[in-house]
Amino acid sequence: NCRNGRALGNLIRNNSNLFQSNDAIRALVMKVVELKERLNNREVSGLLNTLSRARVPPAARELHGKLMFALSELARKKLSSFAARDISMTVNALAKRNIRNPKCFEEMGE
Repeated sequence: NCRNGRALGNLIRNNSNLFQSNDAIRALVMKVVELKERLNNREVSGLLNTLSRARVPPAARELHGKLMFALSELARKKLSSFAARDISMTVNALAKRNIRNPKCFEEMGE
């Protein structure tokens, strides 16, 4: 039922057990894929920030990391319109979860 990144971020924040269920994780990934072209800068950086704070069990960490990596690639595509706050939130979220995307870090640092 989430129609934008802000609503999706709220859903993630309000469901602490979201990453306990494979079905819920799949639904989250599908929703991000569905919304990705419509997400604005703040929504991309906000989703990354929210995901970096989510409680993720060991069994879901790989998929969680892939989702964050995919969002970091989307952030790279939108970088020319990112504000300093968006860049900061993106870089901090990736660093917090040790998501390695050298191209993203490099481009955001320029």
